[in-house]
Amino acid sequence: MMVVLLGATTALAYRNTLPGQFVYDDKKIIFNNPLIQKLDRIPLLFGTPYWGMNIGQPKTFKGSLYRPLTMVTFALNYYVGALDPNGYHVMNLVLHIGVSLLLWLLCLRLGIGPSAARAAAFLFAVLPIHTEAVSNIVGRSELLSSFFVLLAWNLATGHPRRRHWVLGSVSFMLALLSKENAAALLPVLILTDYVIYKTSWKTLANERLLVWVAYAGALLLYLEWRYLIIGSITNAGGIPYFISQNGLEIYLTMARFILFHYLRPLVLGIGLCADYTRPALADARVGDISSWAWAFLLSGAVAYAFYSVIKKRNLLSLCVIIFFGLLFPVSNLLMRLEVIGAERFVYLPSLGYCMGVGLLLEKTMRSKILKSSGEILVLASLILWYGWRTYDRNKAWQTEESFWSTTVQDAPRSPRSWNGVGYVLMTQKKYDEAIQDFNKALQLNPMLLDADYNMATCFFLEGDYRRAKKGYLYVAQWKPYDPGTLFHLAYLAEKEHDIKSAEKYYVTILTANPWDEMARMNLGKLETRRRAGEVQL
Repeated sequence: MMVVLLGATTALAYRNTLPGQFVYDDKKIIFNNPLIQKLDRIPLLFGTPYWGMNIGQPKTFKGSLYRPLTMVTFALNYYVGALDPNGYHVMNLVLHIGVSLLLWLLCLRLGIGPSAARAAAFLFAVLPIHTEAVSNIVGRSELLSSFFVLLAWNLATGHPRRRHWVLGSVSFMLALLSKENAAALLPVLILTDYVIYKTSWKTLANERLLVWVAYAGALLLYLEWRYLIIGSITNAGGIPYFISQNGLEIYLTMARFILFHYLRPLVLGIGLCADYTRPALADARVGDISSWAWAFLLSGAVAYAFYSVIKKRNLLSLCVIIFFGLLFPVSNLLMRLEVIGAERFVYLPSLGYCMGVGLLLEKTMRSKILKSSGEILVLASLILWYGWRTYDRNKAWQTEESFWSTTVQDAPRSPRSWNGVGYVLMTQKKYDEAIQDFNKALQLNPMLLDADYNMATCFFLEGDYRRAKKGYLYVAQWKPYDPGTLFHLAYLAEKEHDIKSAEKYYVTILTANPWDEMARMNLGKLETRRRAGEVQL
């Protein structure tokens, strides 16, 4: 009955995601990715970075995220339904239901009461802050990683037999191959064991050492493999969001960000936004008193929770530590990311919040602050509120136009938002309006190359080839293996009868992506024309 009710509730909240299209990052990761289009290319996914579908380009230009298992699921989706987004959305929904069910089972295995466990699972299923992970197809890395993290956690909890923790370590490895932040499971698992087993560290180590070693071995094996493929363990790739700021300024900025852009929308279900960036978000300064206040508030809460876990083995405090422990890898405090944050980063950590709310409801019922009917009423109210907010938020992710129009409303000073709105206008052939929006984006962030590329494309479509070429050449200085830029430059070179340059661009495309049929065909046409004497080098 629990499985049916939880599945139906989740499906009801997310049913309007199923007709959704490919949006934003879906285009590059899925729609334009040749590596997922044939099953015999799956082995290549294990030797290629997440953003590095151009396998022939030099290593210095490859991304440093590594999520091959997530990419394998996209390849399977493509095999079944090609580029029909419906199948991808169905898979995301199924995974989210699976994660919610595993959270319910984990709560029971941790000794949490049945009513608290049910509450945690239902709340997790409909939290509005999860829409970015579930509604956005490439959010699957969060779903898949969380599924295997919870499976590994379930298999390691209690008094598992050898085959259980061996399977758990394999599941942990699969979680790491889905997304890097799964590494936080190991310290959280150890601390949870300390609270649940209620024994001394020495006794606990004697009982649980083999489990910890097995999971640590999986983590070390993953890190070694990742280093071989990526060339780095902690480098997330790209240009870090924080470059010139010192550690204290980063901490002050992140403390304020976590409070207002993670915890507030997590708890209240409002204030959601798909893009957080400068200048909409100002960096905190050492002399900023309010930033210090928020940092002390957050640090004090985490410190007290940790103290309560160590000294009192308090289960509610453990939920706080679970949240912040699982959030730590994506907090910009351990490794520098390209973004300050994203709602999808809260997907796995939010299980700590849901467990905590479930425990609070159960505690109030036991202390007779609330009767059983009162607890059900509070829980039902939360589920209805969160579920409605989730359903409404899903609408933003249905099309490229709905996504960017919503994002520019949520973040009017976001350069990416204006670039996205301009892109939509460009697809509608409203080139003058699109160029205005691209200029707005570049005023906010002069280094936003996507806006430069899109503006050049507007000029190209209008027939202003001189300005288009100038724009593409500028983008190529920073992104020398970008296929769109190279295709346009090759076309313009052909129009100028510069066949040598055109061939050079096509060869570069094929060097990066040997399966680019269009580049191969165009290069072949040039060769045929040259043999026929139509063109000369």
